[in-house]
Amino acid sequence: SWLLTRAIGVPREGETPPHESYYYLELLRRAGWLTELPALDRITLHVSPEALDAARRKLAAAGAQNGKSWIAFAAGAAYGSAKCWVPERYAALADRLIGATGGNVILFGAPAEREMASRVAGAMEHKPVDLVGATSTGELPAPLSACHLVIGNDSGAMHVAGAVGLP
Repeated sequence: SWLLTRAIGVPREGETPPHESYYYLELLRRAGWLTELPALDRITLHVSPEALDAARRKLAAAGAQNGKSWIAFAAGAAYGSAKCWVPERYAALADRLIGATGGNVILFGAPAEREMASRVAGAMEHKPVDLVGATSTGELPAPLSACHLVIGNDSGAMHVAGAVGLP
């Protein structure tokens, strides 16, 4: 706090609703930027029809087959392996899903997550669609909203997927 012009006390457990967004909104309220906490039933991101169409074209161009399920895998996490499931388990699950549904597994992630994605893809029997490092943070909502399911770690991609309504 000694580096701050004015330190704001952080909420203690039980002072805000459990979702982490309320923790940060409470910090804004304590700083005087909000007068009250807004009611947030759900945080959503809107994807325009044009962006969704472009994302579908990008996914198809990368190898995702139309007419089949598109399952997003976000196997990385910005804060290290402690938040990650092991790549071999992702690979085994991906192969099971492809075998059971005939669908496509699409790997998403930041450029720094290429090694993790490479380990997942390398342990798979089936070939995934690899979009790791191919979408910016701003572009990510559209291709995720084109998918049917997401499987991932506690990561930014997982939160974006939830915000676009992807189970």
